[in-house]
Amino acid sequence: MITNRDANHVLALQVGDSADSPPEIHTDVAVEECIEIVAKADEATAAKMRTTEARFAEIEKLVGDPDKVVEFYELQAAGARRDEVLTRKLQNIPHEEQQKLVDAWHLVGDVGSMICYHGYSWSGRGVFFTGTWPNFNWFPYDCNDAASSVKAWGPNVLCEHSWYRGRRFYAIGTYQEFRDLRDFGFDNLASSYAPVA
Repeated sequence: MITNRDANHVLALQVGDSADSPPEIHTDVAVEECIEIVAKADEATAAKMRTTEARFAEIEKLVGDPDKVVEFYELQAAGARRDEVLTRKLQNIPHEEQQKLVDAWHLVGDVGSMICYHGYSWSGRGVFFTGTWPNFNWFPYDCNDAASSVKAWGPNVLCEHSWYRGRRFYAIGTYQEFRDLRDFGFDNLASSYAPVA
């Protein structure tokens, strides 16, 4: 079930297996349109997008129950510890070396991951995400409305508001770099993240 039917999302779709291929950029599209476009290139990823959207719908139902929200947060916080350790490993190394290190981590799994940087051209604080995170204000990420550039491995989605609401920026591909999210109207807007899995 798709809960966000607005036609104001961004899809960056990398076609082919080469990390050197520039992504096709689609703006002001509905979630269903994003999935249809991806399905033409890769039905398996489109199926994962549908599953991710169904997960968002279930999470949206939980938000009304504070006890369920706390349980969800506790489970997510356990996974966030991994991202916190990996973020520390990525600090203070050149962005080219960051790419190599994350590529090596991806040899053991195919889930998406993303680094959100506070500055343009991958400058400033970088925060590494591998697991679903519903609110960037929460520890350990504390990076709400701060992403100005990103690097993405595999299929990912950034959401404008917490709990996966608002506009979405889909980064679907092998490896993509976006040095300036202003190009997509997504600068300093991201408030939640999920790998497309």
